[in-house]
Amino acid sequence: MNTTPKTCPLLFIVDDNPFFGDLIVNAIHKGGYESYSILSGQDLLDRLSERPDVIVLDISMPDMDGIEVIKALAKAQYRGRLILCSGFLPDIIDAAADIAKGSGLNLVGTMIKPFRVAQLLELLASPVSDETA
Repeated sequence: MNTTPKTCPLLFIVDDNPFFGDLIVNAIHKGGYESYSILSGQDLLDRLSERPDVIVLDISMPDMDGIEVIKALAKAQYRGRLILCSGFLPDIIDAAADIAKGSGLNLVGTMIKPFRVAQLLELLASPVSDETA
């Protein structure tokens, strides 16, 4: 594991579509984030020891869906920022957001796919909440 201090915030994009993840990673690098595309919920959980500052989580993934990941993040007491995204209807992402908030996670926003990178950058620029600290 890398022991050098972080020079910029660490962001993980969790989405089973590698093209989407890589597209966002490339755009976010320009926004001052060290970012990585992660293809599954389990891979994310395996990398939580890297202490990501922000996780952008797709709700619909095979094997371990976003709701299961949200519950695992809460159990692991993840205190970074969480942004949920999905190509599903707003009601589904709203339900996932309610679960995240109810689990004590620091949810900073939701986005419906396809979203603009500017929308993600706007959420990343929002003030950090102290609600779950």
